[in-house]
Amino acid sequence: MDSQRTQQAKYGFVFSLRLSLVRFLVISPLALALIPLSAQTVDFSENTKLNYKGNLGINYWFFPKDAPKSDMPQHVGTFDGQIDLNLKTGKYLEFRANPRGVVDFKDQNRRRFLPQDIYADFVTSRFELRAGYQIFSWKTVESVAHSDILNQTDPSLDFFDAPKIGEPALRSRIIFGEESPHTVEFYYLPYFTPAKLPLAGNRFDFSGALPQTTYLGQTISPAVIYDPDLNRYETPYNRWRPQGAVRYQKQLFGKVDTSLYYFNGYKRFPQLHPVAATAIVTPLPGVTIPTQYAQAYTPIHQGGVTWQGTIDALLVKGDVAYIQYVTDTLAQDQKTIVKPYAQYTVGFEYTFNSLFIDSQDLGVIVEALGDTDTGKNSTELDIFRPFQNHVFAGLRYTFNNTGDRSLLAGTFTDYKKGDVIARIEYEERFFERVKVKAQFLGFATSATSQLKPFEHTTRASLLVSYYF
Repeated sequence: MDSQRTQQAKYGFVFSLRLSLVRFLVISPLALALIPLSAQTVDFSENTKLNYKGNLGINYWFFPKDAPKSDMPQHVGTFDGQIDLNLKTGKYLEFRANPRGVVDFKDQNRRRFLPQDIYADFVTSRFELRAGYQIFSWKTVESVAHSDILNQTDPSLDFFDAPKIGEPALRSRIIFGEESPHTVEFYYLPYFTPAKLPLAGNRFDFSGALPQTTYLGQTISPAVIYDPDLNRYETPYNRWRPQGAVRYQKQLFGKVDTSLYYFNGYKRFPQLHPVAATAIVTPLPGVTIPTQYAQAYTPIHQGGVTWQGTIDALLVKGDVAYIQYVTDTLAQDQKTIVKPYAQYTVGFEYTFNSLFIDSQDLGVIVEALGDTDTGKNSTELDIFRPFQNHVFAGLRYTFNNTGDRSLLAGTFTDYKKGDVIARIEYEERFFERVKVKAQFLGFATSATSQLKPFEHTTRASLLVSYYF
């Protein structure tokens, strides 16, 4: 009991510290916003300037479907704040701080202070060296980017559009060549950040997807927990296991940006392993019933290619990744050894300029998603991999007005099982500094779909942000 109280006190202190940081994050943009709106640069000297921008927002979510558990909310509200400070001093040196704070009005497990980008940067025309917390983006496609893997994400905030978490990293970039330059990037990540999986009471809690067991007439429903001390790392270095990547970028045909990369490190989305200390021991020798699952991380080799570029009104894009575990790794059934597999998202977007009305454009988006393990039972896979044979088709209508109004409507369709995920987005800026984003995400899945446990997360959301 004393150790439990000590643990609670420790978490309480950490939460208080994070809450103080969130308050600072909220107050700082507010104070800066009181400065005249035209003054978003502070000059300290001729060679030292501070640029700043940020936003404050309120996000509301409504879940119309009944939840499988009574403690899951139907309404969710969060307060969001972000500030981006950029200090340039001298000719080559730059410092950046871009933290974000999220406060859930009811659920303290969804309150966050996210150090997204906090780094020092040395930049010349041919060389760059950046050190600190960093957010990386290798995404080239509209839907699922398999190669965008360097950052951990926070699925408890939004399982299907999880925000990235800044990773402590060292990145260097070298550019060579004149007419058609080549870019080579090296990444070193010394410390691993585990995922914050959704806990009980969160709409995205996927404990219901775990197998249930009946024992002495009682149904045992195991739960997914978040406890970094119980996480399992399949190397002797635990979270300090070095990770690295190298990436080569080149523009082909003068229009298509292409990259090749290799990564060695922990797979970002975890496997789950039963916590032995919480299992029910049965009278049968060696037989236990797990009641809690924690995270397990195994290093992988991953290589791939991405591309994106325009050919007249046609935008071509793609993302192909090949994944192989460094050591033999068991699938979710704890029997099958996971073999190397490939994942892909390839497609195009064609824009009809002024199709109906002058200066208003219609874009048609088509992307195919899948992997080489399609058709296998989900328990024979390493992790949650729902998009194995899908097509994303959508329409994007842009008004090209002063508010940058846009509409996007699309569906993910499993052409084997018939599952459908519908996505509708509306976005517009008002009064130059207020941005409104409304979204609907709905599920219609089959009984055997990996997405079936998430059907109740069908939702409508509204985000209103003030930018300064």
